[in-house]
Amino acid sequence: MIAPTPVARTPERVASALLALLLSAWVVSVFLSHWSLLDGFPRNGLSRFLEWQAHKPFAYRVLAPAVVDEVDALLPESVRTVLANRVAPVLRARYLEPLFVRWEPFGVNPAGRADWERSHYRSAYVLMVLLMLASLAAAMFLMRDAARMLGASAIGAFVAMLVYAAVLPTLFLHGGYFYDFTEQFLALALLCCVLRERWVLSLFVVALMQLNKESALLMVVFLMPYLWHARGWRGVAWALPQLGVCFALLFWVRSKFAESPGQSSEWHLPDNLAFWADPATWSATEDLYSLNLPLPRITFLCFALATLAIGWTRRKAAPTPTLVAATLAFATLLPLLVTMGFRDEWRNLSLAVPLLVLLLVEPRADALRA
Repeated sequence: MIAPTPVARTPERVASALLALLLSAWVVSVFLSHWSLLDGFPRNGLSRFLEWQAHKPFAYRVLAPAVVDEVDALLPESVRTVLANRVAPVLRARYLEPLFVRWEPFGVNPAGRADWERSHYRSAYVLMVLLMLASLAAAMFLMRDAARMLGASAIGAFVAMLVYAAVLPTLFLHGGYFYDFTEQFLALALLCCVLRERWVLSLFVVALMQLNKESALLMVVFLMPYLWHARGWRGVAWALPQLGVCFALLFWVRSKFAESPGQSSEWHLPDNLAFWADPATWSATEDLYSLNLPLPRITFLCFALATLAIGWTRRKAAPTPTLVAATLAFATLLPLLVTMGFRDEWRNLSLAVPLLVLLLVEPRADALRA
């Protein structure tokens, strides 16, 4: 086993679960205050997903809509009525109505309001928010477990959860969506499977992750330093079936939505180069946390670079697998952001976030014992 899990006492686990739920509720609230669920947007609004009419590449992200569809179908009519007529209006007043004012120039409000007239949409909206909350709470709890397996103290594991919650909202500048929350849960679940050597379970997790978002196969590559550290060349064999599952599902989902409008990928390099060449880009601010507190839009970039710099300067000898994995993830995803992302759309680096946070709390010495 790569890393034993320290035995946690019941009070510690209960406190971790409560903290995970509270932090997750706050992060989801910040996200919804920025974007709601893109109600009325023609390419990737929630109704487009529920009707399986989202444009490419969003159409490929089928996991969360499928889960919501199944749960909605299984719920008694009385429960759906409560969600649609009592819970949904509260969420609309809190998050969506202020956004309708900001979205007026985009012409999406009539479609968004029409969606909200449908009971099915309102109940599905609540279910999607609950799925986001549950996914992130589970991710928070797994962050604590992963930190403990990598040698962090109990306090260090709590710090990892706090830092994780603080970093995630900095990714929401140009979007982020429900599948980013399920992605965080599945990415950390896959990491924990690797640390515990749960190879069969990891195949199931990576399959769900691939159905959630196309970039899942990259996480398999990013976790290879842990396998190399523990098993050498034998660890490489773990990646082969994982990547096979990823490519098979990617081919299937692309074939399924081949006739959908849109493009399989986007290319923004010329616009991005002009954006980053503008000096104003580096000093622009944004209310990242919805607290009327403007912060630099490059906050996430500063966090990532500072974390990696600390990790490389404090190492005693050979770099830890976490340091290598975080560096590999950041070095891979940053060029993809510049070429295929939209300006400072930091959520394109979201797979690096768990590794960067864990790097901060991992002890200086190599905590992973073969």
